[in-house]
Amino acid sequence: MIKVSIKKLHELFLQSKGVTTDSRNCQPGTIFFALKGASFDGNDFAQKAINAGCSYAVVDSNRDFSDDEHIIKVDNVLKTLQDLATYHRTTLDIPVLAITGTNGKTTTKELVNSVLRKKYNVICTLGNLNNQIGVPLTLLKMTEEHQIAIIEMGASHLGDIDELCRIARPTYGLVTNVGKAHLAGFGNFEGVIKTKSELYQYLDKNNGTIFINPNNPFLMKAAEKCKNLVFYSTRIFPEHGFETLTYRWLNGVIKTRLYGDYNFENVQAAVTIGTRFGINEKDIHAALANYSPSNNRSQLFKTHNNMLILDTYNANPTSMTAAINNFVNTKCSTMKYAILGDMLELGDESIAEHRTIIEKLKTAGLNHIILVGENFCKALEETHIHPNTASRFTCFTNRDLLVKYLKKEELHNLTILIKGSHGIALEKIIDYL
Repeated sequence: MIKVSIKKLHELFLQSKGVTTDSRNCQPGTIFFALKGASFDGNDFAQKAINAGCSYAVVDSNRDFSDDEHIIKVDNVLKTLQDLATYHRTTLDIPVLAITGTNGKTTTKELVNSVLRKKYNVICTLGNLNNQIGVPLTLLKMTEEHQIAIIEMGASHLGDIDELCRIARPTYGLVTNVGKAHLAGFGNFEGVIKTKSELYQYLDKNNGTIFINPNNPFLMKAAEKCKNLVFYSTRIFPEHGFETLTYRWLNGVIKTRLYGDYNFENVQAAVTIGTRFGINEKDIHAALANYSPSNNRSQLFKTHNNMLILDTYNANPTSMTAAINNFVNTKCSTMKYAILGDMLELGDESIAEHRTIIEKLKTAGLNHIILVGENFCKALEETHIHPNTASRFTCFTNRDLLVKYLKKEELHNLTILIKGSHGIALEKIIDYL
């Protein structure tokens, strides 16, 4: 067992085949970082990782590793992983674009990535690896061949974005929006704004550039004292009346594969950033037209029986309201159903926020509304609904009960909005629609 400095660890890292935090995925020549979780301790698997071919294992346990020279002892494995990522990032002088926000950050990241890849070799956050572990892992995949990095940053508590900024040291950044999400961690909406604006504070202090939507009063207020603001393009406009989001910009009208006008600001961001980094109009249009959403985000597709609008990766009061508004305004020749799952992690405001959504649904003009989850069911019990309206609501405390209902009812020839928090897993009902 040995001790090394971050500089020395970085030298070992450059000689390795990369890093891993999963003892089940130890490629020969990689460095294993023995992270701890709520129900596991990576230190327990350090020797297994070495036996599997890892060149080194980084541990913070006091147990006896028999002076194995392949075991690197540190005070805190997670902090060491983060420090290594920061050190590595500072050796590569490339633009780092940080993206955060309550809604749309992953879609915006993917759109920006699609645009910038038309000209640059881009390293981009995979999936939603946007936390204190995921951000370092993305940074450690940067090589001298990369020309731009796009780092998604998620947050559920005050200070999270500041911490990620100190790890990634972005030179550019944007906040997609702020809304009511993770209130159990942030405390209230003001806590959300304060946390997201930590990106602005970091960039302003370090002479970075902020991309910002001038039509968002919360973001403009948060950035009012900041320098180096680049406003979203005002020469791009949504074109209504199309099945998927369509926009007009300069000499083109482009139909994207994204469902929902609420994605327009994400497209605006991609156009603005692409322009700033010298991507030509033709390539920007092509990148946005060809991007296909995945991971159950704003996906529009037809099954054998129905047309589905699937948006089940996440849900909070802001995104739920936007999805409902867009669905209500969508023109279609079929009846409209909505299957909506609980919005999780709202803390003490949970039932009140679910009641607000139900109040909106009462006058939304949808043919039928199916609610799924204990929060929605309790909120529905506390909401006064006229008997004539009540027949349009059905509520199930869990997804399994919903599936039994769908097997019996066999819905046909409908357009159905499906939205809920990831924990409700409404994507699993697709086979029954």
